[in-house]
Amino acid sequence: MSYYRSHLRPADYPHPDYWATVAIRILWTIASFLRQFPILVPFAVLSGFLPLLTIIHKWVINTQIRKYEATGYDFSKGRGAKIPEWDWKKRTPAEFYEEIYKIRHPCILRQFMKDSKLLQEFSFDNLLAKYGEEKVFGLLFE
Repeated sequence: MSYYRSHLRPADYPHPDYWATVAIRILWTIASFLRQFPILVPFAVLSGFLPLLTIIHKWVINTQIRKYEATGYDFSKGRGAKIPEWDWKKRTPAEFYEEIYKIRHPCILRQFMKDSKLLQEFSFDNLLAKYGEEKVFGLLFE
């Protein structure tokens, strides 16, 4: 569910309700808290708290799906939309921040790290040379 507005989407693209996004964010926060403290998960399940959150999540998502379907918007027209490419060599980081990052829209950065030391260090050939003979736990080799 993408609540943020983007000039790269069609103008008639339906958006989720504000309160639906608030509910989803609260559910994500609780889920991330339980992931950080897994000792609390059995208590959340046994108390019925986690099943309740699952029911709330399903209700919010299904409500939004019904809302989207009621608009009559043809979602197939957005499937072939071209993802914008960012020419990072000719544009500034400030422009990237304002035009792409701030609206949280995906973009393609072609050859962004082509000449970086990190990418050369972690190339397939270097990783194979360094770790090629390492045994991987849980995998069976014949």
